[in-house]
Amino acid sequence: MHVVASADPGMGDKDLRLSAELLGLAGFFSMFGWIRALDLGVFWDALVLGLVFGVPGCVAVLVWIMLVLARRRLVSRDSYLSIGSGSVEKYNIPGGTNCGLKRSIQCV
Repeated sequence: MHVVASADPGMGDKDLRLSAELLGLAGFFSMFGWIRALDLGVFWDALVLGLVFGVPGCVAVLVWIMLVLARRRLVSRDSYLSIGSGSVEKYNIPGGTNCGLKRSIQCV
């Protein structure tokens, strides 16, 4: 998630926080699955496999989709489009100060 946040500093903190919480929850489910596997002594139990691999896998796919949609929302904004398309930036002051670049650097 740090890669996504540093590549797109304008991405909302809400999306990144929610994805961190979901990945933490998936880690807890995986931990409970490993505890159950050690308790039972059997790894090939359906509940163990579901907790260890199924839930974290589904949550990882959900987080990935959520971050892709957040990126699309970021790209669809007008200020981001003017920067990415190579056109003249709206925030470029004639004195040479680029406010958009300054804001992006301060976010990192």
